[in-house]
Amino acid sequence: STRTFNIFVFHTWIFHAILKFVDLDRKRVCICKQTDALCSQNILGKGKDVMDDKVITSIFKRVGQEPYARKLGMRLVELERGRAVVEMEAREDTTNILGMIHGGAIFSLIDEAFQASCNSHGTIAVALNVTITYHQPPDIKSTLWAESREIHRSQKTASYEISVKDEKDTLVASCIALAYRKKEKLPFLTDSEKVCQSRTAGG
Repeated sequence: STRTFNIFVFHTWIFHAILKFVDLDRKRVCICKQTDALCSQNILGKGKDVMDDKVITSIFKRVGQEPYARKLGMRLVELERGRAVVEMEAREDTTNILGMIHGGAIFSLIDEAFQASCNSHGTIAVALNVTITYHQPPDIKSTLWAESREIHRSQKTASYEISVKDEKDTLVASCIALAYRKKEKLPFLTDSEKVCQSRTAGG
């Protein structure tokens, strides 16, 4: 009976040792998975920030070189994912037959902010529909700002609210615009930036 008791104790000890080992291994695996997940999030997050900076820098440079924007004196002054601000000086050579700033000039300012904001995700986006309301004619020689803000984005389309104001914060025009989002990367990004953007671009 003593031998049987000793065998029983030995088996019990082995059983508890196995349980502790399995539990310890399970905890280690759990901790490793959590750590890997956190590391992955940090790496992807930093990579995405870097890619955002490259796309924004490229768009700033491209707008600065755009012939039409330069002809009207439009300047991109703020840009982030889904948001852009463009400014323009109202000039004598942009007036209509009534002596007011031409609606086409104001539309051009709106469209410039629209294209910068909808392309800020690094993939090509083009206009599908634009609805503008003109509220107040701006003073000649005033400075106008158009701010475009993304209010919804899906895989294929994105919607934007755009407002035009002067230095007195007077609302000159407002707009709702719809963009069609393509899968192709912006053509003026470098090859390395296109590869990174394909890994970090989302929805």
